[in-house]
Amino acid sequence: MRKFERANSNLLTEDDETWINDKYQVNIKFLEKKKGLGKEGWIWLSIKSKNKKVIRDWRIFQKIKNMLAGEEREGVELYPAESRLVDTSNQFHIFVMPKGDRFPFGYAERMLVKGHSVDEGIGSGQRAFQPNEEPEDAVNIKEALEKQNIITKAYVGKDK
Repeated sequence: MRKFERANSNLLTEDDETWINDKYQVNIKFLEKKKGLGKEGWIWLSIKSKNKKVIRDWRIFQKIKNMLAGEEREGVELYPAESRLVDTSNQFHIFVMPKGDRFPFGYAERMLVKGHSVDEGIGSGQRAFQPNEEPEDAVNIKEALEKQNIITKAYVGKDK
């Protein structure tokens, strides 16, 4: 994915920053400006493809979050109550926590699996990384399952 460049923000949407690259536009709002936190507080990333088509690729959203908010910041998509639902366009939103905060849920350790086919009979399948983008710590599916079994055994009954 190409680097993002800062663009002029749209005065109608009251975004704090707008970033674009060859494929995506991301409008950013800093949600805690009144507290003086700015980029350090909650951030709202509003992501859309420049061609206005549907995008639904977790890896792309993770990369956008990393590029514009930081690799060690956590974000979440909200699936709201129907009474708060806004569904007006092919635009996606990630709400990024303040710097240093972590959600009290989610995985404790990093694990990335190299591409494999569901036809292998293990897991539900995973597409391969793009050329030159496979992380050094990515493991094959068999190694991942072994690691997952060890982690699961360590946590089973922990809260009892």
